Amino acid sequence: MLNKDIITVKPSKKWGKEVKTFFIQAQKEFFNWSDADMRLLFVACDNLQTALDCQKQIAKDGMTITTRFGEIKSHPLLTSARDAYGVFIRSVKTLGLILKEDGNSTGRPPGSEKV
Repeated sequence: MLNKDIITVKPSKKWGKEVKTFFIQAQKEFFNWSDADMRLLFVACDNLQTALDCQKQIAKDGMTITTRFGEIKSHPLLTSARDAYGVFIRSVKTLGLILKEDGNSTGRPPGSEKV
């Protein structure tokens, strides 16, 4: 059960379960967020959701597409997914969050304080 005092901002309704879980876990484990930190966390989550959506569509369509001229090219969403994951990773690093091995939780390294 989550402590309502810790979760100060609700996740976006457009995010899937995995992204909402990441967002809530990040707030729960480190709850002294500045406004800038919270905005960056939203950017991270938005980009994670974008990357997951791209990945889902690529899984349906395949890694390549055939153009109207019969050429085989990389799926256009591959670059979008790569870029979104990149922004997510940079945002997580900027916030000082670490992803734990179970993949479900986040937090700042023990003994570290955000400067």
